[in-house]
Amino acid sequence: MLIRCFTFIFLLTTLGLSAQIYNLGQNPASTKWSQIKTDEFQLIFPNDFQEKAQELANLLAYANKKSRLTLNTKPRKISIILQNNTTVDNGFVTLAPKRSEFYATPSQENDGVDWLKKLAVHEYRHVVQFEKYEEGVGKVLKIIFGEQGMGALIVLTTPLWMIEGDAVIVESEHTERGRGEYGPFLREFKAQIMEMDSLSYEKASFGSFKHYVTDHYKLGYFLSQFVKDEYGYKIWNSVMQAVVRNPFPPYPFSYHLKRITGKSTSQLYGDLIAATRKKIESKKGFFDASPKEILSPVYDDYVSFENPIFVNDSFVIACKKSYNHPLKFVAIADGKERVIHTPGNYDDNSLNIHGSKLIWAEKRRHPRWDYLDYSEIIVMDIHKKNRKRLKRKTRWFAPTFSPKGDKIAVVEYAKNNAPSIVILSLKGKELQRFQLSKGQVFHPNWYAEDSVAFSRLDGFHNYLEVLTLSNETLMQSKSFSIPLSYPTKYKNGFLVQTLNRDKDCIAFFDFKNRGELKEVINPEYGLKFISLDSSQESVVYSDYHSDGFKVARSEIEIGSLIPSNWSKSLENLTVPKKQFDVTKYRPMLHLFNFHSWAPFSVNPSNETANIGASIFSQNLLGSSILSLNYDYLSFTKAQKTSANYSFEHFYPTFFAEAYQLNQPNTTVQSVLADIQSVGYQTGSELELYFNGNKYRKSAFVKGAYVYDEITYDFEEGYVDTVLKFENTQWIAAFGLVHKYGLRDIYSPWSFVLSSACYLNLNENQNAQVVNVSATIPGVLKNDGFRFLAGKQWGTDVFVPDYLAEPRGVLNQNYKRGERFTAQYALPLIYPDWKISRLAYLQRVRADLFYDYLQVNDDVENNYFSSQGGTLYFDFNPLRYSYLTTFGIQIGADRDGNVFFAPSFFISY
Repeated sequence: MLIRCFTFIFLLTTLGLSAQIYNLGQNPASTKWSQIKTDEFQLIFPNDFQEKAQELANLLAYANKKSRLTLNTKPRKISIILQNNTTVDNGFVTLAPKRSEFYATPSQENDGVDWLKKLAVHEYRHVVQFEKYEEGVGKVLKIIFGEQGMGALIVLTTPLWMIEGDAVIVESEHTERGRGEYGPFLREFKAQIMEMDSLSYEKASFGSFKHYVTDHYKLGYFLSQFVKDEYGYKIWNSVMQAVVRNPFPPYPFSYHLKRITGKSTSQLYGDLIAATRKKIESKKGFFDASPKEILSPVYDDYVSFENPIFVNDSFVIACKKSYNHPLKFVAIADGKERVIHTPGNYDDNSLNIHGSKLIWAEKRRHPRWDYLDYSEIIVMDIHKKNRKRLKRKTRWFAPTFSPKGDKIAVVEYAKNNAPSIVILSLKGKELQRFQLSKGQVFHPNWYAEDSVAFSRLDGFHNYLEVLTLSNETLMQSKSFSIPLSYPTKYKNGFLVQTLNRDKDCIAFFDFKNRGELKEVINPEYGLKFISLDSSQESVVYSDYHSDGFKVARSEIEIGSLIPSNWSKSLENLTVPKKQFDVTKYRPMLHLFNFHSWAPFSVNPSNETANIGASIFSQNLLGSSILSLNYDYLSFTKAQKTSANYSFEHFYPTFFAEAYQLNQPNTTVQSVLADIQSVGYQTGSELELYFNGNKYRKSAFVKGAYVYDEITYDFEEGYVDTVLKFENTQWIAAFGLVHKYGLRDIYSPWSFVLSSACYLNLNENQNAQVVNVSATIPGVLKNDGFRFLAGKQWGTDVFVPDYLAEPRGVLNQNYKRGERFTAQYALPLIYPDWKISRLAYLQRVRADLFYDYLQVNDDVENNYFSSQGGTLYFDFNPLRYSYLTTFGIQIGADRDGNVFFAPSFFISY
């Protein structure tokens, strides 16, 4: 296993992956931080989250206790960074460096459990899992490789579905309602096994470009829960303990699972499918699905129509998702569709219309700070096709027009997670604000011109509330144990999306008659969204199936009562209420955090690995990154020590590099010499990213000062020589890239302009280059053309060569040059082939190319060209969870010389 991990880390760096860090970006430099430190965790959070931090710290103490009940290990202290500058809901635990990050703002997906509580329990289970891998061989790997050694052990031995499925189980057991009891989470796997031909374990685990396959969270929950039910609650502790103590057999997870249960992973997956199908079939006679009319077009491929809005009897507007295109808004009429608009980073559950004006929310990232983004409201006239942003830099969600269309209601979350209902004018001016102080608020909808209905989750209480604007009063329903979503006025009550046992449905709620819930629409597998038609007698919604949501219409028939009382003991879910000491956290005093090392030299910046040694540091906020390397070149006996540092705390980032290279007994023009080189470079760069519409725009500027000094210690009889070089280098680029679908090889439309400049400060040497690249759609599905052109000017042949050489051509030095490349790429087949346990092949694609380069060195013009193609195979080798690409390139140069070039890329 040590050799396997050594090889894996080596391959990651030499075949296309930077193995050092997991860094998603930085917060604004102006962010002030505080911390709460206990024996179990360090919680780092922005000052404007301080009020909520006490609650989160208590949730972490609760999660620390609950998340390790079924794994026999006690986690070491971990740092948790709370991110509240983002409006994205997420969380993760990672290594290199080891930490967890919580994204504080909840989404508009109401699953009936407090967001921070679910996040704490789920992510702390990952903390406990990772701690388990520090035992046995994991402890040895950590000594040799640091935290990246543990990461390699996890990736090489344990499938993603088990890691995430086990965490979902714990989340469901120790919160009021985790995803294991939430219909929208469960429906995909149920529909998949009932409607699709039997999927192999590999296809179910790794996905497909051909069909929609539910993700590893959902597969993981069903399979992990099934194995736990069959073999006891300690089964995963036993399997993980066996894996970390003996990870040496091939496919160690499956090996130990079979040794303990008597069945392989594939066999247990097969048993799960059979048992789940039998369970679903047994219920069909008792819970018949509601009759429906399908309004959306029928496809043979995966196409999903979501958030349908009934406009009139002629057409419906919906969000269309597919593998072939990015998300689009479409109008559906008579079973046909037409595209209305391609939005930017659309926020689900936010589409609404009045007249010809469509409104929704989009996520917009700050150009520089990755952890600072906004949720902004977009209004578009569907006839005039003009869109506008109501207001910049907002945290507004779920917009909805008033009955007259002259006002808009939105949900707003402050950075301390306090929710508000905000009433806006059509120009984005705030008219009224109602701060609700606690809980989570979802899906506002106008009940009348003077009142707004919404759903609220407060602890384990689920309510419907009606806010009267004129007198600022609230009318609240009784508390339910099941989540309530999309309240839509119907007669003297509401239609809501809720749960009937473990399946989502539409129900009728009446404030009178004690406000009970009665079922209206019972789907086969699940549904989403509510929109009434013009007659108010039918409801339009998205009906889920394995090939995507379909827009459906059903008559409203109020049926039986839905049970909504708690079935689990809430006493065991009580969170402590302790007061923790808060102190300042100063990022400038915590710049270095050494987390990984290796008995060879790994260079993340240029993705290489050599004999030697390396050590890596990254601080918890991802703003200070250091790598130290020692390289030994056995063939020449050369030795190199180097340091690379990046400081990304401020708006521009700063970097510095230094090296010393000793080359003994080197022949220079038939004379022996010991050569010592020292050098350094320092500079700054700024990268900006804009995602405000369907085009992603980026800009990049970099400048550096470079100094090199080379000392030649010649053999006796020759004069030693010292050469010094000083130069500055500058790079600038601008890019424009259209959103693209999963199957697209290239973006359908893109344009990138870049330029670089080299200036020697000691001699009259300089070079300038301009490069242009563009992509356009091809003639078939998901194919495309890519064109590149460039021109370089220089003073002599000793300047850098910025123009890429044609494939199959090497080591050309030139003063001036022009370059052109044309490529055509297309997918060939999506086989979904299982090749024993050796590989699972998802896609085969081809890339045809023609390269041309003309260069001049002041003596003559030289012409080089090549043409050929590359066949790429996208696959999962040896049940490795992440997609890997192997390429075979064959081509011929201008003189007819044939060349071959293999390539290999491992994703992570």
